[in-house]
Amino acid sequence: MKITETRGVEIEVLSPVHIGTGVELEHDLDYVWHDGRIYVVNPDRYFSENLSSAEPKFQGFTKLLKPHEYARYERYSVVANERPIKLRPTVRSADGTVYIPGSTLKGAVRTAILGAMVKEQGGLDARDIGDRPASAAREIERRFFGRDPHHDLLRALRISDASLSAEGRVEAARVVMYTLQGKRLVPKGPNYEWVAEVILAGTRFQGTLTLDQHLLTGVGDMLPRYGPVSDLVRDFKGKREWVEGRLLDACNDNAHYLATREASFFQAYGPSELIDFYQVLLRQMEDARSNPSSTLLSVAWGTGWQAKTLSGVLEGDPDLLYKIRGEFRMGRQNLPFPKTRRLVFRKEKPTLLPLGWMKITMT
Repeated sequence: MKITETRGVEIEVLSPVHIGTGVELEHDLDYVWHDGRIYVVNPDRYFSENLSSAEPKFQGFTKLLKPHEYARYERYSVVANERPIKLRPTVRSADGTVYIPGSTLKGAVRTAILGAMVKEQGGLDARDIGDRPASAAREIERRFFGRDPHHDLLRALRISDASLSAEGRVEAARVVMYTLQGKRLVPKGPNYEWVAEVILAGTRFQGTLTLDQHLLTGVGDMLPRYGPVSDLVRDFKGKREWVEGRLLDACNDNAHYLATREASFFQAYGPSELIDFYQVLLRQMEDARSNPSSTLLSVAWGTGWQAKTLSGVLEGDPDLLYKIRGEFRMGRQNLPFPKTRRLVFRKEKPTLLPLGWMKITMT
């Protein structure tokens, strides 16, 4: 018996994806802009070649560099139709190449599997919910996945970082928060806009997914009766199907819930570009569901509360959702929830797009 089973993973980006680094870059200090392009400067390279310029009175790279030198000292560059004051970079490797962290993919998979497990067990009640927003689902995760990280079911699932399989398309795009105003979705205001690096639709990545059969199978019968490994096997008994045969089904079900919910929201409140996008996405989703090796995921920053929580479970229990929203002060109870959306604004059509959709195919 193989100790591990590894399959290839192919990823196609379907809408702009931004996987943040937790920092913002500033114009002149971290990057320069020229002729529709942002050049993120490699300061080590610049100052190693220009030691006399490393003075306390550093006033920015636009004073130190001429436009024809930007490419020489860049760490990387991206298309940008405007010169932003600040920029949210997406994650990149040491050489400046974009990639998809395995943890980003696994987080979306984890949410989908947990939601499917909870639904199958009949849902939740108020006692399952923690009293702090940041840890509200901790006890639920412990009950379904395992009592601690060592005994967590998804310890048996490893998803690698995914690297570009062809030249990627990345640009610095404006992300605008829209909110409901009456029956219309409108921009919330200038304080709710960001310029972020986004990976554009059509970009492809490849990685691997590995199952640890040592933990998932009955190999525990050949191990000592007591001890940490045999504990794991007993904990995983009856759950292994979720990371084997039912993983993609759980992800597809969750993606279908999210997409149909968003399609209904934009059908009610606009704008029309989003209605068109979700009509196409739902057709792509049906194609994925007919392929036993494919699924769609909604991942990373800007995908909203629904994609990061057990929203599908909670919306099936309006009384519990009402109670949770009240306790955690999550919006007005008489308004649709959530009432805001982060959308990518681009000058070319379609001018508005949602964040974070991708297609995953196992090979």
